[in-house]
Amino acid sequence: MYSDNQKKSHQRSIRMTPYVHSVIDNFEGESFNQKFENLVIYFSKVEEQLKINIVEKEKTIKNLDKRISEKASLLTKLDRIKNYVDDIIKSNPI
Repeated sequence: MYSDNQKKSHQRSIRMTPYVHSVIDNFEGESFNQKFENLVIYFSKVEEQLKINIVEKEKTIKNLDKRISEKASLLTKLDRIKNYVDDIIKSNPI
């Protein structure tokens, strides 16, 4: 994940909570800088995959909403037929 071959032209000093430090420190890498870079790179890739998954899930939801709407329409028609048949049976006892 981490590449030592790249020139490190951006130098920054940051402050962090002990929790954030432990998250970075527990990530893979030999030095703190490597761990930090690996963490950022890893989660930037995870974010991209999550965006793709969200788009796919939104398409699935849209398709399911369409199918639910179709089934609801069909159920409404069946209810009307049932009511019609019930009315006929009530008005014409055997």
